[in-house]
Amino acid sequence: MQPDYLTERRRERITRALDNRTRRITVLLEDIYDPLNGNAVLRTADGLGIQDIHVAENRHKFEVHSKVSGHASHWLTIHRYRENFQAVKDFREKPAGMQASTKKAFEALRAAGYTILATSPRGKSDGLRRLDLSKKYAIALGSEHWGLSDWALENADAPLALPMLGFTESYNIS
Repeated sequence: MQPDYLTERRRERITRALDNRTRRITVLLEDIYDPLNGNAVLRTADGLGIQDIHVAENRHKFEVHSKVSGHASHWLTIHRYRENFQAVKDFREKPAGMQASTKKAFEALRAAGYTILATSPRGKSDGLRRLDLSKKYAIALGSEHWGLSDWALENADAPLALPMLGFTESYNIS
């Protein structure tokens, strides 16, 4: 007879976590090149109860590292998009033109009923408080160096600036 590894306490914790999961908000990561940062996003999403993470791999392959993500990847649903993948070694090279993987992700998110919000410290946008919470939102986050590609910024449904109250210009992706 095998021991019961799923104790009642563990079963209750799993049930509580699942009851708090949402698919009304999701995250799209576009071309994250530092796996530590991307995995920190997985950990934060899990902590916030976000179930789905979408990853557009145009130039950088996304790798899951369980130690950094706190094994969050075991509990999340990760959707990957890799169309016409063109690996680049120098992350400082600005992406140009249509980003095929991002386009594919946008199409899938819109088909699932999401409004795509492009985060950027540049330009004007509606604040978080103005969002209609009855809708589904995909919050698009860009690479550590350039942020979102110009294509993503131009093709998102709306811009979203996260409040910056300190002296730095933007948040770290993690």
